[in-house]
Amino acid sequence: MKISYSFYIVLALLLLIGACKNDNTEVDYNPHVNAAKDYVTAQGVFLGIFNTYFKAIHNPLVLNGAKVRIDSAEVTYDEDNRVMLFTYGSNPQTCPDGCQRVGFYIVTFDGTVNNPGTKAVFDFDTSFHIDEARVDASISTTYTGVSGSGKPEYDFILTSGYIDIPDTTVSTPVTIGYGCNYLVTFEEGQQTPAVPDDDLLLITGTSSGKSKDNYTVSLSVSEPLYDYLNCLWIYSGIHNIHVDNVESADGTVDYI
Repeated sequence: MKISYSFYIVLALLLLIGACKNDNTEVDYNPHVNAAKDYVTAQGVFLGIFNTYFKAIHNPLVLNGAKVRIDSAEVTYDEDNRVMLFTYGSNPQTCPDGCQRVGFYIVTFDGTVNNPGTKAVFDFDTSFHIDEARVDASISTTYTGVSGSGKPEYDFILTSGYIDIPDTTVSTPVTIGYGCNYLVTFEEGQQTPAVPDDDLLLITGTSSGKSKDNYTVSLSVSEPLYDYLNCLWIYSGIHNIHVDNVESADGTVDYI
């Protein structure tokens, strides 16, 4: 199942969970590593969705009603109804990250796009899949305005996120869970918002997840995540991670 690997195999993942126990008892770190890998997989999926959305709301052709292809999605905006459609069609589209996407999702705005205070809510159709995995979540994002340092800021709130991955050995898919409460700062590229190649987003906040093996993780960003829109993965940053119900539960995920 490609999706379970494609989002972290290109990421240098360093999981630092403590040294050996004082009593020299061997600790099984497989739950820690697997939970961190599943978390990074889910984060790659949902930040990828946010990045495509971010490119779309800063694309003048999209905002003027044109049909524009962004990251292999066909994007259109209906200004009268304040609805933006991201569709990959019924035939799988190979995307820049090497994964295939099919189906569509809709983003509805409660005000004018890019006005401070305007909230966008995502609605994923049941047809939306990445490779063979069904992806869904409750997502909202709001442009909260310009920070004291003059940088545009957005909140990115995701609850009930999941990736259902088919498993031929069981009757039901295995699931990776994900949630986040992030502050996204438009750090670089604001002067050329229609050109995403020079855009850098800095991400701070908290997140959580559940691995395929049902281990729950909670994370907080200790060093901002550098999300370059022309890059397929997080460039740098550090998460503190806690894995429930394991020995030596605390560590870090370092994007290096």
